[in-house]
Amino acid sequence: MTPRAAPRRLAALLAAGLAAACSIGPKPAAAPAAWDFGPPADAAPRVRVKSLAAIEVTAPRWIDTVGTHYRLAYANAAQPMAYAHTRWVMPPPALLEARLRERLVAGGALLGGAGPTLQLDLDEFAQVFDSEKASRAVVRARATLKAGREVLRQQRFVVDLPAASPDGPGGAAALARAADRLVDTVLDWAGGP
Repeated sequence: MTPRAAPRRLAALLAAGLAAACSIGPKPAAAPAAWDFGPPADAAPRVRVKSLAAIEVTAPRWIDTVGTHYRLAYANAAQPMAYAHTRWVMPPPALLEARLRERLVAGGALLGGAGPTLQLDLDEFAQVFDSEKASRAVVRARATLKAGREVLRQQRFVVDLPAASPDGPGGAAALARAADRLVDTVLDWAGGP
């Protein structure tokens, strides 16, 4: 080997070694999947609510994030956890508020006019695992109709629906169905006597 060939050969070996090391290292993590509640139903039935001045949806800080939460009821039901690769496109209170507005207008109600304010306080919005292979979407909320500061009516709502699969996508899909059921139930209540 000539003196000039040695540096070239060393450079070639280093380049081959770097290329091999790059292909052996850890693979990049998959990007988190972002979920929303999907498109609204094509044929929205009329709602009994005639008019609402405003809609306000609130939640505790742990729910008011883009994280998709779950609880292991069989291990420690008091510890909400968030999936690493399943997210909401915006926090559940914002998704619910948008769905309520959309559903009201599609159902023939006037939003922003005269009438009471609908306040919805989310207390739970999570996938609950009863075992490693069985889970369900649980949504708990309190609805309040107010005229200014005066409370007209209040009601607690719970929606509990099974998830098709015990994972993040299964939980997100079940929570979206539960949110739609909550929206319909709350609007039916708000339009009542």
